[in-house]
Amino acid sequence: MRISLIIQMMIIISMLNLMGLSLSAADLEKNLIFLSSRSVASFYYPTAGTIANAVNFKRNDYGFRITVKSMRSSVSNLNGVMSGDVSFCEAQQSRIYQASKGLGDWKGHPLTGLCSVFNTHTEYITLIASAESGIKTIWDLKDKRVGIGSPDSDLHYNAIKILTAVGMNYTSDLSVADDRLEAIPDLLQDGNIDAFFYPVGKLSRSLANLISGTQKVHMVPMTSPGIDALIAANPFYEKATVPMKLYPGLDDNAGIEALGVKMSVISSCQTPNNTVYILTKEAFENFESFKKKHPASSMIARKAMLEGLPAPVHPGAMTYYKESEMDALLRP
Repeated sequence: MRISLIIQMMIIISMLNLMGLSLSAADLEKNLIFLSSRSVASFYYPTAGTIANAVNFKRNDYGFRITVKSMRSSVSNLNGVMSGDVSFCEAQQSRIYQASKGLGDWKGHPLTGLCSVFNTHTEYITLIASAESGIKTIWDLKDKRVGIGSPDSDLHYNAIKILTAVGMNYTSDLSVADDRLEAIPDLLQDGNIDAFFYPVGKLSRSLANLISGTQKVHMVPMTSPGIDALIAANPFYEKATVPMKLYPGLDDNAGIEALGVKMSVISSCQTPNNTVYILTKEAFENFESFKKKHPASSMIARKAMLEGLPAPVHPGAMTYYKESEMDALLRP
């Protein structure tokens, strides 16, 4: 394992030397900053890549470069920031709230010292059902077979919050499939489940295969007084309408109501101010490229990137916001 790592470092150093960048192995390790995102297949990963590329274009000026690291969930991302394995991460605000309060995965052990940099997307938690299931509303899930994601996933956490909010006990009122997200669409197409919760505003390969399969599917609007109460009680949730252009092939013509979960870029408050300032500056000064990276990104607004940040703003980011006169957009 050690030999393999050395070989990889030597290859990278050789490539940099060919580009006129003469770095030793020690320099390479010292000047490498990690930004952790979700899986490579997610639409978060290319967004993180856009930010990294903007910084790396000027790496000679800045003295460091950013590498995007794929991690499984917001839990691993936040833990990575606090352990020092990564300098920045993307995470769901619902999980950031839990971490800072010592709840859920961090019960009794809150993560202190988390700082906000900016918000990115709103993640849509949608509900997809087979036409044969007869599921038209969220209450129709009772006594059905429902995919809620693996126990360590953000989807699992949010699905349980939704089911509880509408008055369902997920252990007794329905039969849950806690397989990994990538496998869930196939379970529905094969007739092993009736419906499943699905995150993010994009058409993944697995979902595209499901939509084009023999089993007809549709999106179920998540409208309920219980969900309204859930949103009212938790600032990291919001009402969201999924633009159906992100899901070509579904029969629905209008937008479908879903639960929105805000995503943020987070760092340790101990991350050097200049490092955070540079990442923030490049993200906002390359805003249009940032939005064009994925269809779901086109809906991001500058104002929303600074509203309702889930932790104190990092001093390095605040320097840029004051310098660019964007600090007036910051809202608790």
